[in-house]
Amino acid sequence: MTIAIIIGLLFVLFFLRVPIAFSILAVSLLYVFALSTLPPTVGIQRMISGVDSFVLLALPLFVLAGNLMNSGGMTRRMVNAALAYVGHVRGGLAQTNIGASVLMSGVSGSAVADASALGSMMIPAMRRAGYSREYSSALTASSAVIGPLVPPSIPMVVIATAASLGVGDMFLAGAVPGLLVAVALAVATFFLSRRYAWPVEPRTRFPELVKRTVVAAPALLAPAIIVVGIVGGIFTPTEAGAAVCVYALVIGALLYRQFGRNIWSVFVESASASVSVLFIIAAAAAFGYVLTVEQVPLHLVELLEPLYATPWLFLLLINVVLLVLGAFMEGLAVIILLTPVLMPAVMAAGIDPIHFATIVVFNLMIGTITPPLGVVMYITNRIAGVTVGQFIKANAPYFLVLGIMLALVTYVPAVSTWLPSLF
Repeated sequence: MTIAIIIGLLFVLFFLRVPIAFSILAVSLLYVFALSTLPPTVGIQRMISGVDSFVLLALPLFVLAGNLMNSGGMTRRMVNAALAYVGHVRGGLAQTNIGASVLMSGVSGSAVADASALGSMMIPAMRRAGYSREYSSALTASSAVIGPLVPPSIPMVVIATAASLGVGDMFLAGAVPGLLVAVALAVATFFLSRRYAWPVEPRTRFPELVKRTVVAAPALLAPAIIVVGIVGGIFTPTEAGAAVCVYALVIGALLYRQFGRNIWSVFVESASASVSVLFIIAAAAAFGYVLTVEQVPLHLVELLEPLYATPWLFLLLINVVLLVLGAFMEGLAVIILLTPVLMPAVMAAGIDPIHFATIVVFNLMIGTITPPLGVVMYITNRIAGVTVGQFIKANAPYFLVLGIMLALVTYVPAVSTWLPSLF
């Protein structure tokens, strides 16, 4: 009865549009102070312990690295290099959008960061080239889903912490799905470009192509520093984040000479974004403790027991739940709340936890471009100046592509487990 009151109140606060972190924290503290016999300090203790993790130090560092690359000119040079290679094919600027998302995902680890950085560059460029506003927004949002799949990834760090999995394993688990999503989006874009006769950019001459590649090479090395460093055992994820921050700062300041008075605002913006994320994690950790005290994980294991014999049906149910929650809640909060609750059931059903964690992240990233509260959708729509209805209509082919790729990742475990098994 108590947990029903708590969850009911939580949804009331959601309906009233109280920010997710404050909603979760409010019901958690209400439970501690009024509905349980727990010591009053336990709520604060759980919040502190929720973020008291060396691994989570990687989050603000990856955020800072992405912002340094944007302000330091590294992102723009990566986009120019991608445009030189594929701009001459029909729909080449759209393909460049996808390629740039793959390159950016190797640093920022955040769909929101990718959508903000690339959207501000690619959407106006696509509009000038003759693409519609709706399509420019739809493609930029859909390609931003790649970001948290390709390593490094902020959601992968969070779910690794919540599920007691290796961060390196989770980075590797998302690499193949992320690249497959990029290929699938590119194939769909190829057919759409033929159907709608999208514009063709002038072919880049070979000397210019070489020049752009050389200029972008230092920027392209940043993802390699992170992935090779972690997988090779050279860095922990936190150390890799620090290393790539120093690298981005040096390249932006000394090689590209882009930093000026705006460097202070980069650190302020990164700190603000990091605090927002960590506050959500802290609040969700307190609420997760409430669910544990009320034995919600145990009850859920018992409730789902009839589905253990049919894992495909179990995974289908999980996908539906995650897609719905992802459309209404912030993804990191869902990860912190549901991962400890669902993991016992996942283990009981014989599903690989790394496979399951990849499914969770993929679902929640689709949620970022899904109404009514898809934050990435709103970012690209605001840049392009389109409505949610226009976005949904333009993005219908990409929703279908992402659904097919989600089914592939869900029902072919090797897609996410093969690469971690090699290391």
